[in-house]
Amino acid sequence: MDLITFYNFAKKVCISEGFKEEIQLVEERKFDQINSTYFFREYSWVVISSGISNKAATSVFHKLMETRNIDVVKHPGKNKALKKADCDYLEWFFHLQKCKTDKERIEYLRTLPYMGPATSLHLARNLGIDVAKPDRHLVKIANHFGYGHTDVQTMCEHISKQMGERVGTIDIVLWRISVIMPPWKQKEESVPGW
Repeated sequence: MDLITFYNFAKKVCISEGFKEEIQLVEERKFDQINSTYFFREYSWVVISSGISNKAATSVFHKLMETRNIDVVKHPGKNKALKKADCDYLEWFFHLQKCKTDKERIEYLRTLPYMGPATSLHLARNLGIDVAKPDRHLVKIANHFGYGHTDVQTMCEHISKQMGERVGTIDIVLWRISVIMPPWKQKEESVPGW
């Protein structure tokens, strides 16, 4: 097992599968460059995608963006959170901008409707804060490489230091490879480093 070899393989596969632009966007995104509209869009995405497949989330999200009708989101809790966001997102965004550190920003994100420990980190990463989201895919990878289920951030930081890439970039590559080609479902010899 070699985590860096695995990461290099994962990134190569993600790029060959057409996700180079997504990887670059995460690598280049910085919190101080986002605006309130972007914040609302990413908040909406994270709320919608929570607990459902990427395919299902993409479908609902596109309907929401096309129609601007929050009622296309059928889940009652998500619908309620998005309606609250529609009224209050400017206030939330301005409060977030006043936070002095990433830690304060993440703590504030956790107070927003429908945000929990993992979803707040997902939103933080999408807003350009350099963190990893400890979703089930990254937890499996962290466990496999001996980091334990609570050490996704540490694992991603380790790779980040070795590769000179942002933690959020490492996160998106590892998540994407888990969707494209879950390494735990492949023959070991077909996944370098695994």
